[in-house]
Amino acid sequence: MNYSKLIVFSLAACAASSSFAFSVTPGTVVGFDVNTSSLVEYDFSGSINETLVVTGLPNTNVGVAILGNRVFVGDVAGNVGEVNLGTGAVSGLFSTGLNEALGDNGRELLALNYNSGTVQRFTPGGSLVGSSGTNVGNTGVDGTPNTMYTANYNDGRIYRWDYAGNNLGSFATGLANGSLSGLGYDPVSGFTWVSAGFGDDSIRAYDAAGNQVINFASNKGWINGLDVVPVPEPATMAVFALGLLALRRRKK
Repeated sequence: MNYSKLIVFSLAACAASSSFAFSVTPGTVVGFDVNTSSLVEYDFSGSINETLVVTGLPNTNVGVAILGNRVFVGDVAGNVGEVNLGTGAVSGLFSTGLNEALGDNGRELLALNYNSGTVQRFTPGGSLVGSSGTNVGNTGVDGTPNTMYTANYNDGRIYRWDYAGNNLGSFATGLANGSLSGLGYDPVSGFTWVSAGFGDDSIRAYDAAGNQVINFASNKGWINGLDVVPVPEPATMAVFALGLLALRRRKK
């Protein structure tokens, strides 16, 4: 079976059937531009694919998290809600302990407190699951079910943590102290993406060894919060494509 053709077909079918003003597209990076209160989607070369003005968040945005095809944003007062991708309106607001960053681990939302370094885990509906300690001064968080990654404003480094709060290592981004404003982790490529919204407004990606592999200008005034929509693995996409074909047959 030609899985590559199925993958292309399934992605095209999803795009064609979407009625959303903003699509969660595999192989993109999504940031939040505070100056325009907008979600901004970039491809991996830095081209802007689409934007969406977000309304209904009470205070200044500090993070964005993507779970499946759902987009969540959080503000500096600890409010988190889901963005309606058709209208941009935020709904389902709940309060967290965050004041600087929002991320996810593929299953739960991660809310980060800059002052204490505490990361709290929440269900998408707002129920507290647990909390972990990291170092103070982080402005970005994301991860997997086993590992968290944080971007530190004070020293410009990326840190890796387990959920017991143990530091598993770090590397320098080469960005100036006081630059990092967001972080997203791609579990497929293993790349860690950061936004320098407090510095040169670049968006960069690093491999697991800390080597910079991508660097482009955001072309926005203040990207504060970042997440990645990975390109699905071929096996996952093949299963998805087969399911989509079966659904289409049932509808005929």
